[in-house]
Amino acid sequence: MLSDSVSQWDRCTFENHLQICYHYEYLETLSEVLEKIPKIGILTEEQNSYCAEVKRYLEKIDGDIATTYKLKFRPQKFLAALDEIYEKFDEDREPTESFLKRAVMKFLLELSRFGQDIQNSDEAEEGCSTRLFCAFAEMCCMHSEISLDKGDCTIWKNFKGMTEVTSLPDIRLYSYGIKTTKTATSKSQFPVSVVEVKKSVEKQFGESELLDALTERLESTDLSSSISSLASSDDSSGKPPIEEYLKNSKSLGQHAGQLLLELHKCHKDYKNCPILTMSGMIIDGTKVFFTVLEMKKKHLNKLENNEELDEDDQALIYYSQPFDLIYSDERSIFIDNIMRLNNIEL
Repeated sequence: MLSDSVSQWDRCTFENHLQICYHYEYLETLSEVLEKIPKIGILTEEQNSYCAEVKRYLEKIDGDIATTYKLKFRPQKFLAALDEIYEKFDEDREPTESFLKRAVMKFLLELSRFGQDIQNSDEAEEGCSTRLFCAFAEMCCMHSEISLDKGDCTIWKNFKGMTEVTSLPDIRLYSYGIKTTKTATSKSQFPVSVVEVKKSVEKQFGESELLDALTERLESTDLSSSISSLASSDDSSGKPPIEEYLKNSKSLGQHAGQLLLELHKCHKDYKNCPILTMSGMIIDGTKVFFTVLEMKKKHLNKLENNEELDEDDQALIYYSQPFDLIYSDERSIFIDNIMRLNNIEL
């Protein structure tokens, strides 16, 4: 049976009771995941220009100096790279908006704290990963809202015979935008993405133990071609499903519940949308999975009315392979795609 809190949901239970399944393999690119959202615009010229500036400031930070393993044992290059970026802020004479610089500085501060957390305690705590991701999202012009207590819960009343079911995502992301006018800066009424931060299971600090297979391949490949090589290599044809990365069915059940409850909250008043979507992310240290729940309106209506589901009622959660905020190529992809969340029309 399903629990009255999605934090207790496991994968098999929600798949059997709600007919919501994770796709059998990851989609090739983050863009493919986001294209599942029917009303999401491409980046504007202004957004592209902003993203290019952010990438320019962060180009000195890359996987050759700052994997989790290297942050633990060889922090000197990482700290030197941060110092070089800080110096660039003082030397840069290009007309960069001050709020962009502040956003980049905040991300650098949280990245430095993240590195210190790893050095001091052998692993980054969830709170440190949460702050790091929030700073990254805000650098991409999203408003991040961290859940603090029960008052931040999303509630679905009269769900599957229960009085109510609750969900408390770690972070909700809202559209914010680049411009600083009152209209542009007011956050949207509903979140455009819900985020779960999971504690990394990596505890032993040996080179072969800590760096997972994906990271090892990235470090042994030229970074400029790492993403394309992953997509084209012979052994990538299997496209491992998300559980092979997370190894935690409960995390998948919890995240599915979060997506479902936020979808119910956001789309309950939409009458003319046959296909509904809710985007999300799962954070594992500095690695991020993009996710999108895609569900037919009539499927959601049946759940709302406690009606029996038939074989046509099948919802899917699509997801990307994990991308790492540390690697320059992967971070650049993230910056573009998180910025693009500002262009979702609810």
